[in-house]
Amino acid sequence: MSILKLICWRIGGGLSGLLILLIGPSLAQANGGTILLVEQVGAYELTVTASPYPLAAGVTNDISILVGRQSDSQVVPEAVVILIAEPVDHPGEPQRFAATHANATNKLYYAANVVFSTSGRWKLTVRVEGPEGSVSTAFETQVEPQRPLSLPRNSLPQLRAGV
Repeated sequence: MSILKLICWRIGGGLSGLLILLIGPSLAQANGGTILLVEQVGAYELTVTASPYPLAAGVTNDISILVGRQSDSQVVPEAVVILIAEPVDHPGEPQRFAATHANATNKLYYAANVVFSTSGRWKLTVRVEGPEGSVSTAFETQVEPQRPLSLPRNSLPQLRAGV
């Protein structure tokens, strides 16, 4: 079973999971995040997820990568995975993040905790060095401005001035 099929079965029970993937990335969830990319690269099938979604500037974003072997559809547990985030439509230096099992909620994934300095278009490059060789793929995504924290109006205690 391919990694994509495995994800479909786990997130939605077979055909309904596939339907979720066809509806759009904002609805498809895996490892607690939204699927941003599923791509076959060299000997691997890479699935990239993100949480929160949409991605936000100034906060920690969990970007997780599932590395599967195309030949037998098995997860690759021992690879080195690097994520590079580079601004596209504004100035800034590329940022490099190690994606590790230790950072991941689901230990089948490699995860990186990414803080985007600004909103706008960003290019994410995923590099994998594993037993089947080294591969790299890149895609662009939108990073939104940080959303202000909002509390319900009645959630704070009322302060009264003394008489």
